[in-house]
Amino acid sequence: MLFGRGFLSLFANDAEVINAGMERLYIMGWSYPIAAFMDCTIAAARGIGRTVVPTIMVIIGSCVFRVVWVYTIFAHFQTITSLYLLYSCSWTITAVAEIIYFVIVCRRLRGGKTAEAPSV
Repeated sequence: MLFGRGFLSLFANDAEVINAGMERLYIMGWSYPIAAFMDCTIAAARGIGRTVVPTIMVIIGSCVFRVVWVYTIFAHFQTITSLYLLYSCSWTITAVAEIIYFVIVCRRLRGGKTAEAPSV
């Protein structure tokens, strides 16, 4: 975001295009750390042998939720910003669900209980 205007000026000269690009950089720049939580928790769950539930969570959070968003939130606001915010919202919901799932599975494993049979 510090060098966003300079970077975007390599691709466009129109101030309106650069402003739109800066809006996207700003929203997505703050969104990507959220994606790290989503990616790390699914990787950790896979590392302890739990693959099915985290995969379903990602499909629901990253695909189904996004389709619903486009037909509801985007249909209502009809702005590009509402599409950009879709990423951070879907990543947040998916990350929170995966973190909760991972904590539950870890607690069960420590207690000798299993949450789901290991996938092959």
